[in-house]
Amino acid sequence: MSKDKSLVEKKLRGSGGYAIAKVSDDEQKKANLGGPELFLAGIGRLDNNRFKKYYCNKCEKEYEGGPNIEFENPNEDLGENIILIEKGEYKCKTCNYVIAQYRKFNESKNEKEEEVDGKSQLISNTSTDQQQQQVKDTSETENEKEEKESNINKSENIIREKVTDDSDSSNSNNKDTDSKSNYVQIEKIIGMLTYDHNARLIGRVEEIGLRKISDGRVEFSFKVKDSGNSLSEISWNRISKIGDIIILSSSSSADSISRSGGSGDGNDETNSSGKNLTNFNTSASKLDVKICRNCNHSNEAESVFCEECGKKLE
Repeated sequence: MSKDKSLVEKKLRGSGGYAIAKVSDDEQKKANLGGPELFLAGIGRLDNNRFKKYYCNKCEKEYEGGPNIEFENPNEDLGENIILIEKGEYKCKTCNYVIAQYRKFNESKNEKEEEVDGKSQLISNTSTDQQQQQVKDTSETENEKEEKESNINKSENIIREKVTDDSDSSNSNNKDTDSKSNYVQIEKIIGMLTYDHNARLIGRVEEIGLRKISDGRVEFSFKVKDSGNSLSEISWNRISKIGDIIILSSSSSADSISRSGGSGDGNDETNSSGKNLTNFNTSASKLDVKICRNCNHSNEAESVFCEECGKKLE
């Protein structure tokens, strides 16, 4: 079998890329540094015609043929009878980026003598340890880079989610505030102080209900009790403003307040400010209501019978 037939194409990794080259079985064993992949650092220097192509991490591109190789023979004594006889680098032909590095060691004369006694394992182990450490450092560098990129992506996602959540929360709060500012519950209206358009106190809201009007229609109204326990019924659409208190429009205070209850003895009625309301109530009764002589209940102007006692109105 020829030498070429014994060579097979393999992917050989380096710290700055990889290469596809033909290697022998012995070279594959040297390139295997304890994992499933093969490394150029374990083989050393290969002839350029053994390479099919290589990939440069810096260029991020694949090139045909082999990379440039630069090497020297320092013959440096590293101690422990270990001599560095050759060191070299595979470099990209385009950008001169280092694809892989290798070191070749040889034993001194004393080591050769000891090898006869079966003690050559020291050099082999030392070389292998250094090569494995080099591969480990390269692997750790790539892992650190991937971990850093992952952390950056996570941070960006967290910031993006935070901004989105804050925006949604702000929009939701604005909607709730607008809704609350425009909506008043009926339960909160009960007990509110009611003033006419001249800021005179009429009394507190006692109850809210529906009042039948002409043609079978109904409208909301509420009754206000003054300091004399007399009730004044006010149409709902006469409210001018409502907040912590109720303010009526001028038409409300002029012609929509009717009174019921009280002592019924014909004495003048007064509100909490001491103002006389007799004339005001009389004009309002003439315009909008009929007072039942039997029970003094305020009825609609069109009513024929009293809604309270059933007596005929005059």
